[in-house]
Amino acid sequence: MRYAILAMGALVVSLVAPSPGLAAEPSLAGAEPGLAAAGAKAGLAVDDMVFCAAIKDRSPAGVADTFPADIYSVYCFTRLAGTRGATAIKHAWYRGGTKAGDVGLAVTRLPWRTWSTKEMHKEWKGDWRVDVLGPDGTVLASKKFFLK
Repeated sequence: MRYAILAMGALVVSLVAPSPGLAAEPSLAGAEPGLAAAGAKAGLAVDDMVFCAAIKDRSPAGVADTFPADIYSVYCFTRLAGTRGATAIKHAWYRGGTKAGDVGLAVTRLPWRTWSTKEMHKEWKGDWRVDVLGPDGTVLASKKFFLK
């Protein structure tokens, strides 16, 4: 019995660490049933939200609110806290007032850190915004950056 618990613990550890693959616009379509309901009860909150030029060792690098137009992509790094449970969030990216994309992100436990990235193009200069949406669609946080 003890061996089974240890083996199960190892599996959990391998599933809870976010990986770069999760950050590349995953879909919520394959999410476990009931995650949204669990998140609504979790008291989910955004502890930190920053924009950066890269992610290194699962941490933001090159944090800024203004980026040059020739940058390849911008990352939105989000640190979440709450009382318990697995859930899912979305990063909704906006260029000006127009939605530029949604990125679904699984949250396996709290606290949790995750990120999404959006490829930039030189002609997309101007104001950008990312909203962090909870499982029920509620805006948990919103932040702007500028592509110059």
